[in-house]
Amino acid sequence: MRPRNPQIPLFAAALGAEWGLVAEAVRRFHGEAAPAAGATAWSPARAFHGTMTVTWGAAPSARLLCHLLRLPAAGEGVAVALTITPDAGHEHWHRTFGASLFRTRQWLDASGRLAESFGPFALLFELSHAAGGVRYRLSGMRFCGVPLPRALLPRVEAAEAAGPAGQVLVEVGAWVRGAGLVLRYAGVVAAS
Repeated sequence: MRPRNPQIPLFAAALGAEWGLVAEAVRRFHGEAAPAAGATAWSPARAFHGTMTVTWGAAPSARLLCHLLRLPAAGEGVAVALTITPDAGHEHWHRTFGASLFRTRQWLDASGRLAESFGPFALLFELSHAAGGVRYRLSGMRFCGVPLPRALLPRVEAAEAAGPAGQVLVEVGAWVRGAGLVLRYAGVVAAS
């Protein structure tokens, strides 16, 4: 884990100079306090709610992966709750999609990439600014701490953008060679 100033939001540290190009709604989603709040530079714990459309891939191997990894069940208008809690240089993300709970931990790795772990997996993302939002691109993956060869990496892409009335539009997709789409979810969240 790369040491960082705890007064700077995790994603601000990851994006560096590009952070200022990100829309205010997305910056607040990632912990920047409202300027008039009189608080420190970031908000400690954050809670959001919204709805998503969750899609599983059609291939039997994709559906098996969704079951094995305990990924959210497919559905339209799925109620989502998200709590983000910073703790000692990283953040705990607790997501519920309907009745499904999905917990991850995020931090910056030694090279400044966003690392997100669940179970024995750690996904490594390159972040970039895109049209006022944040774009994620998977650039590495570890299983039980061991880096996986690029040929075995899934394709994982995600984006966040500012929506109406301070909402944040979210889209996440994961594809695996031979199985195609494994999981996609897209929708909107707002502060609770």
